[in-house]
Amino acid sequence: MFLLIIYNLICVGVLFFCLSDSAYAYIDPGTGSMLLQVLLAGAAGVAVAFKLVFRRFRNIFSFKKPGAISKVEQSDEITKVDATEINQ
Repeated sequence: MFLLIIYNLICVGVLFFCLSDSAYAYIDPGTGSMLLQVLLAGAAGVAVAFKLVFRRFRNIFSFKKPGAISKVEQSDEITKVDATEINQ
């Protein structure tokens, strides 16, 4: 149902775009820069989202060796050692 609504909105938008007369407008450099920024930010957001999903799937399907220390446990050990050295 949601996809049907999105599809209809896209069709109406394309029709308005195709059937409109000339707007006699221009895009100044500030607008072009803003559009480029939006595209780059969107690409960065998609890349981060893909990375997080990929890591989640990798962690679900990865096989850990018995007795292996995870990166979180390893960083906790390093923090404990640093704290012990500071207290001495």
